[in-house]
Amino acid sequence: HYDVTVKSKILHCDISSGNILILPTFVLQQEGDMTLRVTWRGILADWELSKPISRGEEVNQALRPKRTGTWRYMSVASLMDALHIVQTADEIESFFNVLLYNVIR
Repeated sequence: HYDVTVKSKILHCDISSGNILILPTFVLQQEGDMTLRVTWRGILADWELSKPISRGEEVNQALRPKRTGTWRYMSVASLMDALHIVQTADEIESFFNVLLYNVIR
């Protein structure tokens, strides 16, 4: 998410459990040793609701103020104001909400 936000200037706008894919990869510990080590990699999928970030002073705001996303994981600011412009902080709050929902569930 960081790379896309900073390098490509795009916000996802639909962070949810179904859009976060976590995959195990197996790596050899050492060249001669046959011991495998598991590392986890994450992918953020379904970018069709993403929005470009403004080019002005406020670098972390999406250009179009249309509300998108899965309500269960949306930030409080997005839920309280239908015209709220999505920011990086809203995306981070959505990641936290996904984590919280899945831990409690």
